[in-house]
Amino acid sequence: MNCFIYLLFYILLILLCSYKCKNQESCKKNSIIKNIIVDRNFDYSYNKHAYKIKEINIKDSILSVIFTANICPHDEVDLVYNGMILKSLPPKVQLGLRFNENPKCKNSEIKRAYNVGSLKQHNTNKIILLFTDYPPVEYSY
Repeated sequence: MNCFIYLLFYILLILLCSYKCKNQESCKKNSIIKNIIVDRNFDYSYNKHAYKIKEINIKDSILSVIFTANICPHDEVDLVYNGMILKSLPPKVQLGLRFNENPKCKNSEIKRAYNVGSLKQHNTNKIILLFTDYPPVEYSY
C-alpha cells in the first residue's frame, strides 16, 4: 500500500512539473526580447483602440509592456515606430503595438519585452517614448 501511495505521489509530481508549459515553442516565443520594427508606413491610429496599456517599465534597454487585447498569449506582437524622431529636447519617438486580433482570446492580459537600444540618439542621453493613451515614458541611457 505504501508503494502505491509513493508511486501515485511521484506521478503527480512529474505531471505538475511538466505542466509548466504545454507548448515549449509558445513558452520560448513569450520569453524572447524582440527588437523594435521600423516601418515608415506604420499608422498609429490603425489599431490604437485594439489594446489598452496597463504598465510600462524600462530597465537598461529593455522595455516591458503589460497590456490587454483580444489576442492569445502566444500570438505575435511587434513594437513599431515609423523612424521619425520628433524634434524637441529631449527628442520624442511615437511607438505602437502591431498584432492581429484573435477571436479565440478576449481581453487577455499580455506581457512583452522589447529592446529599445536602437532608439538612442548621439546628441542626448534620454528620449521620450510616446504611446497612445498612456503617459510619456522617459528612456535614459
